[in-house]
Amino acid sequence: MIKIVILVGTTAFLGSLIACRPEWLHSNEFLKEFISHELISLLAVVLTVTLASVANIHLAINRIVANYLSHSAEQKKVAEKIKAEIKGNAWVIFWSFAVAIVILFVKGLNQSDPLIVAVCNASMLWILLLNLLCILDIYRVIYGVVDLENGLAGSKTKMEGTDYTDEAPDLRQ
Repeated sequence: MIKIVILVGTTAFLGSLIACRPEWLHSNEFLKEFISHELISLLAVVLTVTLASVANIHLAINRIVANYLSHSAEQKKVAEKIKAEIKGNAWVIFWSFAVAIVILFVKGLNQSDPLIVAVCNASMLWILLLNLLCILDIYRVIYGVVDLENGLAGSKTKMEGTDYTDEAPDLRQ
């Protein structure tokens, strides 16, 4: 919920800035340099790291359910809900990356129109904020999963389940 409030507030602020002072977004030297291939590079790194993190979270949640929790429908439902939320954040980051590429093409084609450049710069700042908020959600879940697994490992004996961590290839050779 806080993510939506922050994004709506940022949208209102950037919209007001475009309406009242578009030159602040158009003529800003930092934005001219940053909202370019540099930002796409940053978003690409965010995307790749996030997708790897989401995959690890899914594996950790599956491991926790298989090893520590009883196999009740309610617990599986909660685990699926957490995985769906994480997957949703990953898709938001992916699609925001795709939209960012389109915005940069539009900006590049309309360099002579200050209003379009201002709207493109504001949109890219909004996308950057959206990515940061999604990353925050994902990493909060990561720390929650680690704390949950550590707490369960310390308080419960491991239930029967298959643990494949010892069968992973040793890549240090």
